[in-house]
Formats: sequence, structure tokens, C-alpha cells
Amino acid sequence: MAAYPNSGGAYRGGAGRSWSQRLVLIGSVALAAVSLIVALVMIVVQHNLNQIKRVDISATPVGEVKTASSTPLTIESLTEGLVKSSVVDMNPANTLAPISTVAPGTLDSVNFLMTGSDNRTCIDPNSEFASTFLGGGAGGNRPDTIMLLHIETTTGSVGMLSFPRDLWVPVAGTNRMSKINATFTKNDPSRLIATIESFFQMRIDHYVSIDFCVFKDLVNAVGGIKIPFLTPLRDRNTRLSVPKAGCFKFDGDHALAYVRSRHLQYQNSAGTWKSEGTADIGRIKRQQDFIRRVMNAVRSKGALNLGLVTKLVRSFEKRVVVDKNLTAQDVLSLAGALKNFDPATTRSFIVEGKITNKGPQSVVDPQLSGSRMRTILTAFRGDTYLKNIPQVNQNNVYGTKSILPDPEGKC
Repeated sequence: MAAYPNSGGAYRGGAGRSWSQRLVLIGSVALAAVSLIVALVMIVVQHNLNQIKRVDISATPVGEVKTASSTPLTIESLTEGLVKSSVVDMNPANTLAPISTVAPGTLDSVNFLMTGSDNRTCIDPNSEFASTFLGGGAGGNRPDTIMLLHIETTTGSVGMLSFPRDLWVPVAGTNRMSKINATFTKNDPSRLIATIESFFQMRIDHYVSIDFCVFKDLVNAVGGIKIPFLTPLRDRNTRLSVPKAGCFKFDGDHALAYVRSRHLQYQNSAGTWKSEGTADIGRIKRQQDFIRRVMNAVRSKGALNLGLVTKLVRSFEKRVVVDKNLTAQDVLSLAGALKNFDPATTRSFIVEGKITNKGPQSVVDPQLSGSRMRTILTAFRGDTYLKNIPQVNQNNVYGTKSILPDPEGKC
């Protein structure tokens, strides 16, 4: 895969912020919304914005390792010697379709690993959702959402690949198996990055961590998000309530309830409430759909809307962490690649698997050797174009169909 080149540029802390630091800040805002354009960047450059938090993704991961060597444990050492080839099915009974790849150097791309987790500090204690969100404290340290944002800088195409948090994977640098979200340590994503790079054989160029309060801030900044539904919906755990079919407008707090819902119920034609039953898998698919709708809303408001930009930046500077290697030149280069980006064209996928048990734990056993999943992984490695992934609906790959917004509905 053609890695995205990192440019120079020294980090400077404190109150004196350079134009490059401000570029990185607003670039991270726009990248997280996948709506990055030069005009948005240049407007914010003129304003005195705070520097967002940084994390070193090459830091030594904490935890047991499979060697007693004193060599510092880094992402590079954890993945050293790996064969960067496609995962293959060794069962001779399975015939896999060949995957079309491109010549080395033909396709340039960059991968952002994005994690999202609870942070309930933004919840109004007087909100109708307060008892749900504030009952467990300030939120957990493990990410509820793990997503790879793949940008083809050659074509301007964008894809999202979500990793179910219960994926059962070998933990890089250890002899252990674990759920993928358990490889993450707060403020240290290096073990998670190394695990994804080694097991899925794909490169992580940059890292962005976003807490769920960003969803609330984004929704409120654009005046709410309207979503069409085929049936009434509810989740008693998050207090999600969509009382009737048709268009429903979410405000910030209710949007949080929607993107966090794992125990969704729908009302059938007889008026009976039925459990959707897809838990985290359904939530992932609704999150992907929600992100596209937010991107469209931000885009429709316009990059030149200074009030919107200011609101987003104030939210992101408090709630977003990016890797230390992300530079202003990176941001500007991506801005050029995405100048014609349309959120409606974003391809979204999920790592396929089989729900099973490992002792007392319910986990997802990754199923990577089917031709569809192999093509998806090949594209996210940068070895083929996103457009080469078949237009196949992944909605029932886990055996149960998720309840999603009305695909034909308009609001």
C-alpha cells in the first residue's frame, strides 16, 4: 500500500500557536466529519484557536510481551517480519474469486484509525436522558467504536470499515487472544494499532480519538438531524424514542441515545414491540448511516459559515485527540484530494464474523477468507480501488437484519 507521506513541522505547545498548528486543528475537525476543503481550513487559520490534544502512536505499548528482549516494544517491532499479503482460506473446498489489484505506486491512499467512546461530561443533568447517561459515571476507557477511515488521495474516494468491538483477535506482542477493544489503553492506542496492523495486515497512518459528546455538538451545531424510519423505535436502556414512522428530528442528546443504542426494539404492524437482536452490529451500521447524514448536513451548511466552523472547532479542541505526526502539510494535501468530495458517495463496510462464545464471553470470530471480505481488506490496504468492492449489502452478514433508516425516505 502507498503510505501517505508525513511532512515535517515541529510541535510547539503553549499559548503561541503557529499557523500550522491551527491548520492541523481545523483539519482534524474536518477530517472527522470527512468534509475537508481548503476554504474551511483557510478561514480558521485567521482565528486564534486552541491546540487539540496529541498522542504518540509509536509509544511503547503497555502489557506482557512474548519475548524477554530489552528492545523497546513499538508498532514496528510488533509487526516486524509480517508478510503483507492477503489472508487466504486454506480449505481446498473453498474456491475464492481472484482479487483485482493495481500496480505498486498506482494508487495513493491514507488510513485514519478512529475510535469513539463514552464521555458523559457533556450531558445536561436536567436532560430526560441524564439518568441513562450519568448513571455509570464519566464513561469507560475502552472504545465503543473502532473505525478505519480510508481516503484514496489519487481519486478522492472515501471508505469506512468498522470493527465490532467484540472481535476476537490475537493481541500484538503477546501470546493472548482478546476482544479487540480490550487492546486499547486510555491515551495509548499503540497496542490497538499494532493489533490491527498485524492481524488485518493493513497500515495505520494516523489516529483520531473522538468522544461521543462530539455527536451531540455536531447535531446541535447544524440544527438537528432528520432521519426517516419505517417503524416506531425505542431502546429502554438509552431512552431512545421514535414514536411513529416517518421523519424524526434528533437533537444532540437524543442523537447520543440513537448512536449508542444496542437494545433496539421496533413496533410491528400489529403494534407489538419486537427486539431487533443485532446489538453492537446494528449499532455500527446505524452509526455509519448517521455519520453520512451529519457529513451531508455540515456540507449543506457550507464551509464558509463561520459560526458553524467556530462551534465545531470549540467542540473538537476539547473532545478530539490526534497523533503527533499529523502535520499542516498533511491536512492541506488531503484538502486538495477531497475538494470534490460528496458524502453520499462514501462506501461503508463492517468486518464480517460469526458470533460465538469463548468461555463466558460472547465474542465475534472474524471471517476474513470469503471473496467479499478479502476484496474489502485489499481495498483498505490500498492495493485496489474502493470502486472494485462489489455493491453487496452487508446488512445480514451476521444472520440477523439490522433495523436501519428508510433507504427511500426523504426528510
